[in-house]
Amino acid sequence: MIPLIVLSLSCASGVLAMYQDERAAALATPNPAGNAWQPQVRVRISQDALDDIVQTALDQGLLSWTDAIELKGPLGLTAQVKPSATIKQLSLSASRQCTQCLDVNARLKGKAAWTAAGASGKVPFTARLGATVAFDISQDGETWVVAGRLRDVDRVQVGSAILGSLDATSLLGDWVEQALKRTKAMDIGSLGGTDLPLRAARLSTTKSGLEFQLLTDLSEGSAVSAGGTMSTDFDLRVSSDTALALARRAAFKTGAIAVDVAAIPTALDVTGDQFTMGLRLWKLDGAGWWRDYQVMGALKVKGKRIVLNPTEATQGEKSRGAGLADPMALLAEGRILSAVENGLHQALPGSTGAKLGRQRLTAQVAQVSGDDGVITLAGAITQGRPAAAGSRVLGR
Repeated sequence: MIPLIVLSLSCASGVLAMYQDERAAALATPNPAGNAWQPQVRVRISQDALDDIVQTALDQGLLSWTDAIELKGPLGLTAQVKPSATIKQLSLSASRQCTQCLDVNARLKGKAAWTAAGASGKVPFTARLGATVAFDISQDGETWVVAGRLRDVDRVQVGSAILGSLDATSLLGDWVEQALKRTKAMDIGSLGGTDLPLRAARLSTTKSGLEFQLLTDLSEGSAVSAGGTMSTDFDLRVSSDTALALARRAAFKTGAIAVDVAAIPTALDVTGDQFTMGLRLWKLDGAGWWRDYQVMGALKVKGKRIVLNPTEATQGEKSRGAGLADPMALLAEGRILSAVENGLHQALPGSTGAKLGRQRLTAQVAQVSGDDGVITLAGAITQGRPAAAGSRVLGR
């Protein structure tokens, strides 16, 4: 007969071995990304939102010019000209210049204040221009920084502009080109960080706008499919498997929470604004045991962030000798749900307070839902001065 103490130790060893095997798998270092990796997170900025971002940047370049320029005419006649202009209409389209470029077609409207030989005045003018903006994503420590820049101005056409007896059409065309070259880089923000470390990231221009494709450093998780037509400034798509992997990694790193019990998610399904999470409680001392629960709850937007709010739990299977513990309390203490919330927030453009010249860009989640193994966040990108009381919604 096998002594009772040996059976007890064998049982404990089996439970703890199962726990340690799962922990090792969840925290394992994934393989290098390679060149053919598939994105686990996809983030898109819409065409309308990009139009407004680029227009704001170009306007700031134009308005940064405050110097007078000299216009020389016949017979030694000269005039001092102070032009100013803003973009009135702008559209972006796919570019042949590079895979991360967009062509700009814009119309601007301005005024040229002038003085010459004791006379002065203001003359309105209009111009059409073509340019190219290039976007880039580069690694900076744990984050990936996204920025855009005006790559070149390849066409400026100014309508006839006569200042007194002088033709300033050519001068104003040169001024528009030089002023636009003062456009500062467009800081779209950084993606990833401590709550969502990334192995790789890339971006591409699409018919819908700009897409960031992200690969996490999770050993678990799965690729996510591309989205359809956009109706908001941005959307974020992540597979339920990847969101679950974020929660599992946080749970295993936390380990035992109370009375030597660890709470580890085992499954995640999101349908509409409701989620169901499988949760296994592990007793990690003594003989050891495990007990399964199914936790239900809602996905909500609170303070323009996603929040997972568990509401009830039902018991499932259990190992021999399993005790009882409060799964809802362990969820609250274990940072399991906040790991998903914070990880997704770190994948949003502008989530780190990106700046567009003197303006600040912020992604604000307005809706969240799940369907067919994919969780989707969507909302608005706002811009406004850092100290401003309100902000302007882009793409409207």
